[in-house]
Amino acid sequence: MKNRTTDPFFTLLFLIYFAINFLGCSQQNNIAALIQKLEHDDPEVRIKAIISLGKTKDTHAAEPLINKLKDTNSNVRLYATNALIEIGAPAVEPLIVALKNDTSLDMRNTVTIILGEIRDARAIEPLIAALYNECDIRIHKTIEESLEKIGNLPTQVFITELTNKNNRFRKWAIDALKSKKVNIMIKGDNASAIHLFITALKTNNTDAQTY
Repeated sequence: MKNRTTDPFFTLLFLIYFAINFLGCSQQNNIAALIQKLEHDDPEVRIKAIISLGKTKDTHAAEPLINKLKDTNSNVRLYATNALIEIGAPAVEPLIVALKNDTSLDMRNTVTIILGEIRDARAIEPLIAALYNECDIRIHKTIEESLEKIGNLPTQVFITELTNKNNRFRKWAIDALKSKKVNIMIKGDNASAIHLFITALKTNNTDAQTY
């Protein structure tokens, strides 16, 4: 019987396994080193580290980059924003946590913009919740614009907004429907679509009725 240690196929598998583990460890070590540089006194060093972390597209880089959205240097904050957008989907969950928990309005506004640029459907429900819960109207437009970019919004969003007592929310729903800026997601049968159209007809707004 052939010795497995001298089998070319077995040797190849071993080399592939070794390479994958070595590269994985090397990548994590590189990310850890870059994260440390985010605290450097020189903003240029921080910016270079941010750019490199964005290129990794690694979820481990997301939270440290989110923290840099509060950096005292405006250029650092801008590069952190772009890096998170570049990371994309792996950054969505940490961004959602920041959207829900951060006490800074400016921070939540920036996170909302980033989620809109990434356009991941996982952000829809947290953004809708933020739209209802945010007391400061300054962030409402940012949330609405991000939802429009993501698209495929549940029909219930528009049903709720068309009957909202706040004129601003009603106007957003009507404008979004009229301009076709969003795609409406209808699950199951057409009951939700029928409900939406009936709700639109009950409004006093001609644009909603003609949608």
